[in-house]
Amino acid sequence: PHIEVGDNYLRGGSIDGYVQRFLLDPNANEYLKIADSFLLMRELDPAIFAYEKVLEDEPQNVHVLGNLSYAFLEKGDYERALDFATRVKSADPYESSAFNNVGYISLQTGRAEEAIPELEEAVRLTLLSHTKGRTINDILFANTINNLGDAYMKTGRFDDAKIMYERVLKLDPAHAGTQANLESVDSIIAELSGK
Repeated sequence: PHIEVGDNYLRGGSIDGYVQRFLLDPNANEYLKIADSFLLMRELDPAIFAYEKVLEDEPQNVHVLGNLSYAFLEKGDYERALDFATRVKSADPYESSAFNNVGYISLQTGRAEEAIPELEEAVRLTLLSHTKGRTINDILFANTINNLGDAYMKTGRFDDAKIMYERVLKLDPAHAGTQANLESVDSIIAELSGK
């Protein structure tokens, strides 16, 4: 039925009406599957709708809160994205992606100083989880480190920014924009040192 829900939506139908018709007793688990499917398709509005249905039964579901933060971030609704990221931090203070989201939102809204401790904590928590046997997604981790580099750059901490950009390129040599950022920070450092 989940594929049929998606197909019905893409043809201009209503998600909720379809779910009500085809799932006799739609529950949080069914809505979660639907929401995750829509998020993967980058259909943000129906994903948000279905995640909010899950929250009616499971208001502290960290997966749902985190994905809502991401969906609103993708839509450019930083206020709602920040609200959900903050709720994730409250529900699970070890969830590094929530700290990354709060830091990224702070960066995007011109608050680089506020972004730094959030992003540093995201890096620390990611490394801590790795020491406990969890694997690190190099690309996501590279994004967090790149965000921290950007925050350092915007606050004049050029040497720290350089270190972060170099780390990003070790994890993901093709990371978008990082090589240019590294060249830019190298140029700034050289200019400041009089070279």
